[in-house]
Amino acid sequence: MKDLVKIQTNADGKKAVSAKEMYLGLGLNPTQWKRWANKNIEKNPFAVGGVDWLGFDIMSSGNKTKDYILTLDFAKKLCMQARTQRGEDLRNYFLEVEKVAMSQTAPMIDGAKLAELENKINRLTASTIGTEVNEFSIHGYCGLHKIKVSINEATALGKLASKKCREQNEPIGKIRDFRFGLVNLYPESVLKVTFEEFFKKPRF
Repeated sequence: MKDLVKIQTNADGKKAVSAKEMYLGLGLNPTQWKRWANKNIEKNPFAVGGVDWLGFDIMSSGNKTKDYILTLDFAKKLCMQARTQRGEDLRNYFLEVEKVAMSQTAPMIDGAKLAELENKINRLTASTIGTEVNEFSIHGYCGLHKIKVSINEATALGKLASKKCREQNEPIGKIRDFRFGLVNLYPESVLKVTFEEFFKKPRF
């Protein structure tokens, strides 16, 4: 299967694509990218920010520009709207990727062993190569423990975790997340207390 657009997988195992890469793959005018993204992504009445797409800043040729991570379902819809052969090719490619992923089956193993392996994979995925496995971003920690939070909640949790790190003289790491740009990494012990305290309060 020829890769038409790079497909990424986040900590929850969900597949996503770069909107800008897809836009260029559709053969659309590069100078109209900003206008197209504003109309078809940010102001799309049938798409929800934080669910169907996430925007972030990137550097391109020394200039700051914006890109978006799209869910595979949303990307397919945008390809259909293009009404071009290239759009149909990309849509079929996304469908093929999903079909291949669904057809892959894991060998039967002991349930307890499977749970142990999944936990190890989740911990390594939620953390990052080059960092300690007990350091996580807010979204990485949420992915590890299957906690769903809104963007507002994630921001508030980050502020609280940063405050606790300063109070406890704990270092705050940094890492680049393909969805959000440069984000903080916190010790797991700090995050555990932060989440316990935060969710005792009313949520947004």
